[in-house]
Amino acid sequence: MGLKDTLKKLVTSHAKEISEPLKILDRMKQQAEAAKKAGETVRSE
Repeated sequence: MGLKDTLKKLVTSHAKEISEPLKILDRMKQQAEAAKKAGETVRSE
């Protein structure tokens, strides 16, 4: 069972490493969309 546990830990830690950059990318995308909307609002006024 040792190998199974080791694999599980490896996969879990790897998934965390992948999800962090994805969260950052998602946040950047949201900020870009918000900035775009703000720019459109300023132009329309």
